[in-house]
Amino acid sequence: MDNKKVELVLKKVGNLPSIPSLVNKIIDVTSSDRSSILDIANAVATDQSFAAKILRLANSAYFGYSGEISTLSQAIVILGTESIKNIAFGISVFSSVESLNDRFRKIISKVWKFSAKVAITSRELAKILRYPYREEAFVSGLLHDIGRVIIIKYLNGRDIQNIVECDDEFRSILDKQYSFEITHSELGAYLADFWNMPDKQVSVMKYHHNPFGMPSDIAVNPEISKIIKIVSIAQFACDWNNLSEEDINIFSRLKKELNISEELIFNIISSHTGEYELLDRNLDLH
Repeated sequence: MDNKKVELVLKKVGNLPSIPSLVNKIIDVTSSDRSSILDIANAVATDQSFAAKILRLANSAYFGYSGEISTLSQAIVILGTESIKNIAFGISVFSSVESLNDRFRKIISKVWKFSAKVAITSRELAKILRYPYREEAFVSGLLHDIGRVIIIKYLNGRDIQNIVECDDEFRSILDKQYSFEITHSELGAYLADFWNMPDKQVSVMKYHHNPFGMPSDIAVNPEISKIIKIVSIAQFACDWNNLSEEDINIFSRLKKELNISEELIFNIISSHTGEYELLDRNLDLH
């Protein structure tokens, strides 16, 4: 990652947020070989709001355990320790926008709702493509656009007064006018790396718009390269009306490499529309 470009951007948008104590605590305990599921559950339990969201998520329709999960330990087993860490990261970033005025919060809400759509689509694609960690695909889709949140939050309000709020134009306008010298993908990956998030999550954030631009050390890793491609094709499909010619070419190449039809992808999206609002309520990140 080009640290000089990141530093230049940070002069414009302000410093990156420091890692919250909850995320730091969860990273520490999940990174220790001596930690048990109970230790992780105790770390999660220090924030009642976050603990409640984890239980709701584990009991949601996405994982098929509606009403069956009653303890944090059970929820952590279902979701996995990496997912717990990543969800804590996402909640912390999205929750950091509370100080924004209603208009900017509305923009963040659009990013979040799109991320929910990509998360569910990524999970379903992971099942079809036999990627073994569907929870990981779900969380990776949920967090792939974190860089947009950082840009919106740390821009001076005067700089974004002319943002067009039409849904069809929002995402492209945000990128073209406000990504500065680096993209939201690079900035999100930089923050994830800054907070010591897993390399796989950092890679998804950085390469989801350019999955064929990943370096060789990532491309040869079948797990990392596949999750990048799953989230990439999901976000292209979910944003179909706004794709450039280059995006469509990447989408077509991904279809061929993953051996999946366009019809199947769009059937997944259309058949899960009711889950987006449910996910919105379960996590309430915006």
